[in-house]
Amino acid sequence: LLILSCNTKQNLETIEIKKLSYPSASSIEYYDGKLYLMGDDATKLLVLDTNLNIVDSNPIISYPENRIPKDIKPDLEASALNADNLFLFGSGSLQPYRNFGWKFNLKTKDNDSISLEPLFIRATGLGVEQINIEGACFVAGKLLFMNRGNKGYPHNHLIITDEKFLNNDSSFQISVIPLAAQKDIASFKGISASCYARE
Repeated sequence: LLILSCNTKQNLETIEIKKLSYPSASSIEYYDGKLYLMGDDATKLLVLDTNLNIVDSNPIISYPENRIPKDIKPDLEASALNADNLFLFGSGSLQPYRNFGWKFNLKTKDNDSISLEPLFIRATGLGVEQINIEGACFVAGKLLFMNRGNKGYPHNHLIITDEKFLNNDSSFQISVIPLAAQKDIASFKGISASCYARE
């Protein structure tokens, strides 16, 4: 390895490392040439260009400090784009703090909260014993959530609903699909993040 690296010095590239002063980043979306970064304990939506330079910061949650303490953080682990709207979703893993989502319009910067509780109640009724949303994406008018298990509850689920849910319409449809069961609890692999590319 050393000989190889000594012989190829002329091919080495400089790598730039950037450190952002931002709480724990947990989701990222790309829209109109910009990256939108949200942290599970952050108060602001960070906007970066594709060179990872900060170009904007939008308040989402009102809290006096940049980082929200673990026992009350909203745990925004999932995000999903739909037209000009960025949706941010709490994990649901600790009531009532994590049972909310936010709809952020990327054009107008309007920000509205969404109660996720109706979805979580119905998902629990369909066999999801522990709610822990870690990913979301829109696909053909449906909203898909990735629900991650853990070593104590080794079950991953796909929760599928429709856009009526986002408009507080109680007639929204929901289905739950258990993902491949994992018998070896010691090496349980949870699902996280999701993305849909039509292409």
